[in-house]
Amino acid sequence: MTHTTTTNNFTLTHLNNTCLIRMPSRFTFIENNSLKQLFEQISNSGKLVTKMILDLGQTTFIDSAGLVGLCQILRLAKENNIGLTFLSFSPQVNIVLSLAGLESVFPLEETAKDIVELKSEKQTPIPVTVFAH
Repeated sequence: MTHTTTTNNFTLTHLNNTCLIRMPSRFTFIENNSLKQLFEQISNSGKLVTKMILDLGQTTFIDSAGLVGLCQILRLAKENNIGLTFLSFSPQVNIVLSLAGLESVFPLEETAKDIVELKSEKQTPIPVTVFAH
């Protein structure tokens, strides 16, 4: 069963042990803090999440805090034994990653059976709370 939630401009879709997070159009310091809180909430929710997929296909602006945030999430995922991959990068994000020399740091997964299932399943909203610090 798939569950979808939208919070702080992030859309989460859960299927089995996989969580797909569709990133907002802008990823800056503010969204970075929200993503870290969201990651902590997912990690501490009691649900077994073994894989997270970040979709930056609709993200058209990312600043240095956003790049740092992606690196932090990659580190947190490794520390929590959660596989982290990326579904897609918009052309704008690709340019920034390339300029920063980070394009090879983030594993890009263009096609996968579980991603297709996540995108095509009927989605049911569920509440998620993210606390601001």
